[in-house]
Amino acid sequence: MLTLLGIGALLSLVFGFSSGGYVAFYVLPAGNGVVRSLLTMFLGVLISAITFVLAVSLVWPAVM
Repeated sequence: MLTLLGIGALLSLVFGFSSGGYVAFYVLPAGNGVVRSLLTMFLGVLISAITFVLAVSLVWPAVM
């Protein structure tokens, strides 16, 4: 079960940072590369945290 949690956390990070990168580079009108990079990192952490909390609170209890 711990391995499954680790894989889920890794997938959550990948999903969060790829979604954050997409939003920062294609959706929001960010100015230069530094702003885009910081926005990608901020959105990636935010989306990853939200996804992980939802997965642990909604999916994980049903599996246990």
